[in-house]
Amino acid sequence: MALCLWLIVVVPVCSWGQRPEDTADSGVFQPQSALTDMEFASVSTYRGPGNTDPRPNNKLPILLWWSSNLFPHFPGDTERVDCAHSSCLVTSNRKVQLYRRTASIIFYGTDFRAYEAPLPRLSHQTWALFHEESPMNNYLLSHSVGIRLFNYTATFRRESDYPLTLQWLPSLDYLLKPMAVPLQEKNRWRQAGLAPVLYMQSHCDVPSDRDRYVQELMKYIE
Repeated sequence: MALCLWLIVVVPVCSWGQRPEDTADSGVFQPQSALTDMEFASVSTYRGPGNTDPRPNNKLPILLWWSSNLFPHFPGDTERVDCAHSSCLVTSNRKVQLYRRTASIIFYGTDFRAYEAPLPRLSHQTWALFHEESPMNNYLLSHSVGIRLFNYTATFRRESDYPLTLQWLPSLDYLLKPMAVPLQEKNRWRQAGLAPVLYMQSHCDVPSDRDRYVQELMKYIE
């Protein structure tokens, strides 16, 4: 789901009818050389069903995943992705940062460090943030000055361009199916004097200091 969201974000910028390299100062970028084509020579040229993008791989826009160890597609560092009306090459190879065809750079929130940002920021490139975790994992993202670094965001917040609030839910049925313990049974146990409380979390010692909050809350539970 997250992958599809990011493609929606970036592909309109890279529609095959547009040429971002024509609107930028070509002197800033590395030239499109034979070496560039060789780097993507092993990428499949298969075009997905219903795809109407006529361009070959060496003409497609490139999306660069800047965060390491987060390449979201298939084994390797580069893959072709086909949407309904446009295609692109997605890679984690940072050598393409200055290529004229690199249209967008995608960052993962927890791993983003301002001092590691790929500068200079090129005028034809968009920056996108993917972060399904709490912004407290990276305090910079709790401030508007941090969020404004990105042209597009996909986070748990509803204010994001592409919210990921329900990212990990497999289906609507998952939300609507009967509860494991019916409410009537819960009420029966409560009336009998038993009202257990279970608290679960994925990590300890997180920046929000929720561990201490839970310890304080436990003082008020008999």
